Amino acid sequence: MIDLKGKVVLITGASRGIGRSCAVEMARAGADVAINYHRHAEDAEAVAAQVRGLGREALVWQADVADRQAVEEMVAAVAQRLGHLDIVVCNAYYRKREPFLEIGMEGMRRTLEVSLWGAFHAAQLGARQMVLARGGRQYSLHQFGACLYPGAHCPGVQHRQSRHESHGGYHRRRAA
Repeated sequence: MIDLKGKVVLITGASRGIGRSCAVEMARAGADVAINYHRHAEDAEAVAAQVRGLGREALVWQADVADRQAVEEMVAAVAQRLGHLDIVVCNAYYRKREPFLEIGMEGMRRTLEVSLWGAFHAAQLGARQMVLARGGRQYSLHQFGACLYPGAHCPGVQHRQSRHESHGGYHRRRAA
């Protein structure tokens, strides 16, 4: 198991599903965890209870990742309240559950705002915080087959990517 003792991780979309599992496993590995949610406060609090049950700090933060200002406030709060930020997991995802031929522009707009722009906001603002603190890592989990921003360059951040056969794409960035 990876050792994350002394690390602080922010996970977007951490109240349910893959984000919840990431939060619990990273806490089990020793990290303090900031749990972002948009609409599922009770679920987010349950994840925080699990994290605390593992002896780690947990911060629950409501923010719509499509709102850049809200993400900026969240990243600043994580760094202030938990001391620093080492890892960002961009996991928040939205999909209008309609057949493709019936999905409207509003549903598609919201999908892109959360799944694409939300990941961009969290990754960029998290990276800025990490560069200020001289280090960190970013992970973007998504269900698209291709990368969200292939070839993007961020000074001081190493970029690796691979694909999970069963879960779509995966990004990994490391701030030097």
